[in-house]
Amino acid sequence: MVMTARTLTGHEYPERPWPAPGTTQKAEPLPPIPAQLVPVVSKLHELLDLREGWNSYGARRIDPGAVVAALRILAQANWLGPLPNVAPTPRGGVELEWGGDDDGVEIECRPDGSMTVLVDVHGQMREWAVAGPDDPNLTEAFIWADKLG
Repeated sequence: MVMTARTLTGHEYPERPWPAPGTTQKAEPLPPIPAQLVPVVSKLHELLDLREGWNSYGARRIDPGAVVAALRILAQANWLGPLPNVAPTPRGGVELEWGGDDDGVEIECRPDGSMTVLVDVHGQMREWAVAGPDDPNLTEAFIWADKLG
């Protein structure tokens, strides 16, 4: 069963294109989201209810564009691996996390539509910006997420 973000959450999310903010390219609709990702969609939906200052240090509200970006990368990857932990970031973004205390993968989706990936495996940490859904670094992050999840 495949569902859309609207079907699962009942919310309309503003679409953000992969290209850099400020470009004139039209945003594509979200691809179908595998039913396995319903718990992730639910958690992302909950994050939208966080109020300004949710962490008592002045954290920003979660930007719907960051939620859409997280859903987009999981849907475009047709992610059927281990489900990520979902966490808010103080600057209004969301983070998808796999792994444990020693090894892990984090994909941060920022309010401006940009993304970064952090892979920390066997004490070796690498971090980079993600250019889009076909970025080989994103592919590598998903390979590690599958192994570590």
